[in-house]
Amino acid sequence: RSWNLFNRSPMNLGKFEYRAGELHCENVRVADMAERYDTPVFIYSKSSILESYREIEAMFKPVNAEIHYAMKANGNLSILKLLNEAGAGFDVVSGGEIQRLLRVGVDPRRILYAGVGKTVADLTLALRKGIQMFNVENARELQLIDALAEKLGVTAEAALRVNPDVNPE
Repeated sequence: RSWNLFNRSPMNLGKFEYRAGELHCENVRVADMAERYDTPVFIYSKSSILESYREIEAMFKPVNAEIHYAMKANGNLSILKLLNEAGAGFDVVSGGEIQRLLRVGVDPRRILYAGVGKTVADLTLALRKGIQMFNVENARELQLIDALAEKLGVTAEAALRVNPDVNPE
């Protein structure tokens, strides 16, 4: 089952609610935040994010699954730090995303590197930092990761992505 961390219906705004015709986020008037920080401003509910994460965590607890947040959804450093403190792992698609995670204290062993177009520089960074695993797109990428890991004297964990319904020709 696919799950969107921010899967809230229009009627359920999480910790955002109207009081006397004014929108609030966790007991703070949105208008006050807009005035203080100017607009446009992005406002996130810490408790909504944590509640959603805990709900997903509980849902998958019986199968001992690891929960990895896809950074492409939102790379805000405060959100990354919050999810890291909650125990989330992370799914990245670039060396820049790895660097953002390291900046907020994420253990590299909780980082999965997925996505197409991985560069040699980004693969080298990931190998040097000791990330948990690579999601490999093809044999050539696997060979490149293997060669780089051997050159660096490290072992790389990899998962091979297979799409059995697509004819590669």
